[in-house]
Amino acid sequence: GDEAAANAVLVRHVAGEPNNMTALIDLSQSLADQGDWKRAAALLDHVIALGGGHDPQVLALRLDAARALNRPDEVRQFSALLALVRSPALTKQ
Repeated sequence: GDEAAANAVLVRHVAGEPNNMTALIDLSQSLADQGDWKRAAALLDHVIALGGGHDPQVLALRLDAARALNRPDEVRQFSALLALVRSPALTKQ
């Protein structure tokens, strides 16, 4: 129930394991919930660079960050990536 304590734990976790995608995504979501879109975007870019760019939730959150930061080029980029990842051709079996 203590959001500040939870964020402190996440920050320490990310500092100790800077390539832990789960911790990075969780911290990104927390920052986004607080309206800290610039830091959330930076963390999400790191997640994507680590190979997390195929995750629709990561791309959707990064798209939200681009919109919140008023970066139209990034909005187009992440909209296109999200559409590709959500493509029915990729999800049919």
